[in-house]
Amino acid sequence: MKEKEVKIRGVSSKALKQLDDEAAKRDMSRNQLTKSLIESFAITPELQSLDEKYAALVRMCLEEIKKNTEALHEAAQLIKKLSEKGS
Repeated sequence: MKEKEVKIRGVSSKALKQLDDEAAKRDMSRNQLTKSLIESFAITPELQSLDEKYAALVRMCLEEIKKNTEALHEAAQLIKKLSEKGS
């Protein structure tokens, strides 16, 4: 995809100072930081969708683990009863 240029007018000195400070902390230029922030913002909906799908998958796995745990507990009780009868 072809890269485009963006020019932003009317940004406060305070905001630019914060951008510059953050860029310095990350050892990058203001332009690199701003580009990174814009690109992160652009993919946020996609990441949110993936996060929601992952959370649903985790819930489903936990439910199955609970069912398996219950089944194992029941099997252990049955084995215990059978071994007591056999003694």
